[in-house]
Amino acid sequence: MSRSLRAEAAPADIAAEPLPQPYTYRRHEAVEPDWRRFPGWRDVTEREWCDPQWQRAHCVKGVGELRAVAGPGPGRPG
Repeated sequence: MSRSLRAEAAPADIAAEPLPQPYTYRRHEAVEPDWRRFPGWRDVTEREWCDPQWQRAHCVKGVGELRAVAGPGPGRPG
C-alpha cells in the first residue's frame, strides 16, 4: 500500500482569493539621512560625500575614529 505524495487538487468551489490585509502599510521614499548631523562631518560638502574616493579615505575604522566623527556621546565630557 503506497500513498502518493502529490498535492491534492483544490476543490473547484473554494475561491482562490487572497485574504484581506489587516494592516495598511505606509510607504515612503528611502532617503539617506543627512551626514552633517555628525560633528566630525559637519563641514563635508555633498560633492565630497558622494565621491567614492573621499568615502574610502574617510571611512570609520575604529572606536577612536567613531568618537571623532560622532562626538563623545550624551553625558560624556567632550
